Amino acid sequence: MGRYLRRARLLAGKTQQRVADDSGVSQSMVSRAERAVAPGMPLDRFVAMCQALDRLFPFGVCPHDHECAWQPIRREHPGPVDASKLLAYLMRIAGES
Repeated sequence: MGRYLRRARLLAGKTQQRVADDSGVSQSMVSRAERAVAPGMPLDRFVAMCQALDRLFPFGVCPHDHECAWQPIRREHPGPVDASKLLAYLMRIAGES
């Protein structure tokens, strides 16, 4: 949820302080929520931050097949690498140099 909150804030063009001012929570609470290190945060504070971001805080995904802000965040780190495919790729790009 923290990554979604941060992405929504960036899409809104707001600073953490602006979200804090608009929602009535502290800037440190916004920061902790974005980093997912606020385990005891009351739900009303989280909702207030979401309301400060208006429709940019996505609880779901866009049903359409296109890139938009409503699509889920993609994994930062891919899963296991197929060694044979990696080797073939490295040999191919080495041959291009």
